[in-house]
Amino acid sequence: MPALIFILQRMMKKIYFLSMRPIPLLGFLVLLQINCRAQFVQSIPWVHGADLSSLNRTIANSRSTSEKIDALTLLATYYFHKPYPGSANLNTALRLGNEASILSAKTRSVKSYNDAQLLIACIYLRRHLQDSAIALLTSVNDSTRIKILLETSHAYRVDNIKREEANKLALQAKALGQTLHDSLKIIMAIREIACLHSETQQPGAEQELLNVVSLLKGIGHPFLYPTYNELLVHAYLLGNDDKALYYSEQGLKNLTQTGDSAEAADLLLCYAGVLAKTEDHEKSVLYTQQAIELYKRQYGDGSIADATKLLVEEMVKLHRQAEADKLITKLFHEYPPDNATDSLVWSRRMGGFYRLTKNYSRAEMYFNMAMKISRQHSLKLPYYELGQLYVESGNFVKSKHYLEKALQQFDNTTSKRTRAHLQYCFFLADSATGNYLSAIRHLSLNKRYDDSVLKQSKVEAIEKFKAQFETEKKDAQIVMLTKEQLLSEANLNRVRLIKNVTLYGSLVFLAAGCVFYFQYRRKKRDGQTISRMNARLQQSLTEKEWLLKEVHHRVKNNLHTIICLLESQAMYLEKDALQAIEKSQHRIYAMSLIHQKLYQDEDLRSIDMSVYIEEFIGYLKDSLDTQKIDFHVQVESVYLNLQQAIPVALIINEAVTNSIKYAFSLEQLPKIWIYMTEAADWVKLVIADNGSGFIMREEDEGKSLGMQLIKGLGKELKGTVVMETKKGTSLTVEFNKESITDQTLMIQKESIEA
Repeated sequence: MPALIFILQRMMKKIYFLSMRPIPLLGFLVLLQINCRAQFVQSIPWVHGADLSSLNRTIANSRSTSEKIDALTLLATYYFHKPYPGSANLNTALRLGNEASILSAKTRSVKSYNDAQLLIACIYLRRHLQDSAIALLTSVNDSTRIKILLETSHAYRVDNIKREEANKLALQAKALGQTLHDSLKIIMAIREIACLHSETQQPGAEQELLNVVSLLKGIGHPFLYPTYNELLVHAYLLGNDDKALYYSEQGLKNLTQTGDSAEAADLLLCYAGVLAKTEDHEKSVLYTQQAIELYKRQYGDGSIADATKLLVEEMVKLHRQAEADKLITKLFHEYPPDNATDSLVWSRRMGGFYRLTKNYSRAEMYFNMAMKISRQHSLKLPYYELGQLYVESGNFVKSKHYLEKALQQFDNTTSKRTRAHLQYCFFLADSATGNYLSAIRHLSLNKRYDDSVLKQSKVEAIEKFKAQFETEKKDAQIVMLTKEQLLSEANLNRVRLIKNVTLYGSLVFLAAGCVFYFQYRRKKRDGQTISRMNARLQQSLTEKEWLLKEVHHRVKNNLHTIICLLESQAMYLEKDALQAIEKSQHRIYAMSLIHQKLYQDEDLRSIDMSVYIEEFIGYLKDSLDTQKIDFHVQVESVYLNLQQAIPVALIINEAVTNSIKYAFSLEQLPKIWIYMTEAADWVKLVIADNGSGFIMREEDEGKSLGMQLIKGLGKELKGTVVMETKKGTSLTVEFNKESITDQTLMIQKESIEA
């Protein structure tokens, strides 16, 4: 622990020192609001480290000026692409680039001079000196000028500044590309304009980016994944996770096909962010680790600090907090900030990590440092982070000031999820300070944003099902027409055969043909009627499943709202009243988690209790003081319906909560066991501890709300409840799964008949 404190002190000193230095700032981007540096990759080639010694020898010994110029340019390019330490490498690249430019001007080598000027312009842009890059436009030829225009437009857009200037430069690049008949540069200019529309969430931006993909395919350009990454970000900003995952998969597919890794880190980081939002945390950790390995070797719009923040957040969600704490410290020391911008990024990322782990004092220290650096360099202030921090730490009065400031900062580039969360923070702060009318208003706005995101997802899904239905309908019509054509040909052949026999035979076979024909028409009509009924039933079933998922989702949201209101009320209660509120919160959460599992899973009728109990026990461990208690959870994959799952969840809550609070003394090694098994439709639940136990007298049994609740729930399950207090306390509940399942089926049958 002293060593960790010493390391953190050194980190803080270094960040503070760097924040004082008057270094030109590189703007940084919030995670998942990032774009690709496609122009940087296209304009400046890559140089391998194995060529360094040869290049240095050429610069020192070559008598050929042209060879020396080429060696200077290539060596400058190597340092330009080397991210750590960034400032030192960029200084070296600029010095070598200027030497190559001066020698090229003296020898009147037009191509070498333009290559050197382009490299110098890109160095200025990487330092965010856009004006210095624009000043070079007058000294280069048209081919180089269009590249600098595209690079500068991209740099303005990535920095989230001067968007009108970025659009103007992109239009100039497009016009110059048309003059030069350079199709790729024209498309890249169109792409920059489409990206500007996407980031400001303008209508039609998605179609513009899809048109860019089509144009690139039309000229045979293989590198499509940067544009798919822009489509991914656009879908994420609108709250459409399904579409974001689709564009992620398309980008990764193209990345694999091309074998290119120039911008792979940004795509992998964006994909990991979408996976995090869809709660696929294990996979998100995997892709974030891959992104970090790429950021160690090359630049990107994201950084190691951005990727580290996402990685440790996902590790905390996977209950790997200690490992995450060590990892963020290790990466900071291996790749420390070497300028004010890096210091700002790391301070915000460190603050976010410690806020997530509820180390509020340390989080406040880092956010205040970020605030100081931002003010010194006229950057966007971290009001939103501080407002969220003070809400979570319970300083609601102070949080209101920063939340109001954050609301003023939001613009049309802010995602709906962020807007919804800000309104929820306002709701918590207002309800805690007694401003209930304002709290209700903010909660209503929060629900409006949430419903907007959900509605967008539903509309996309409905359109998808409609398209599938229309396609299947057309296919069925084609098959039917083909069958009719074949049958008609068979009838004609049969008629020709009959005519070659006798007239009598013709009449007989004709009559038989008529009979068969009418039978065929009747069967056809019956088949069409059955098909229509099946289609209606399928459509009705799909709609009911959507509605049922919507119901479970809203029930879960309403239960969480009740939990929040109880939590706000608990701040003003003490002792028995506070304990009653806390118990109610746990019981409500047990029910809300079941509704959450139902609308997240494809099967709406049953819940896998092995997954549910593991997550619910994790919630109790986080909510109560369980640091010294050893939990042993062994639950088979028992599937229960809603009528069974809720009583079982409440029984587990009552028993485990009672054991945590009352069963153990200080000198014990506390343990709690939870087992659930299924055999021949009989489910057995055992909850036991090695605590001191207790003696329940009959006259006291009726006064215990917990025992009354457990026994009542056992009756609801139509099972048995047995409690033993030898060597600790053991609660055994057994019930027949079939009896309630039959009841559920009967209810469903009555609903269908109605």
